[in-house]
Amino acid sequence: MTPQELEGTVEFILQHQAQAAVHLERLAQRQGEMQSLLLQMTELAQVQSRRLDRHDDTLRSVDGTLRSIDGTLRSIQVWQQEALSRLDRILDRLTRDRG
Repeated sequence: MTPQELEGTVEFILQHQAQAAVHLERLAQRQGEMQSLLLQMTELAQVQSRRLDRHDDTLRSVDGTLRSIDGTLRSIQVWQQEALSRLDRILDRLTRDRG
């Protein structure tokens, strides 16, 4: 191999090493960016999870309140039916006594 060929080969190797170093640096930078994005996504997922937990708590509370209201309405309906029955009996007695 002539000195010019050797010099060309060394120059070629050095250029490729420089390009490889640039590519590695870019990859490292992109990896850092990806790690940063992954951290942000993880934080957002945690925020969303806490929000969903709060919504679940709210829904459970609303469900309990609705069940309580339903029970109260049922009690009122029973009381109302009993009151109507008593009034019907009173009305029957009053109309019998007159007739």
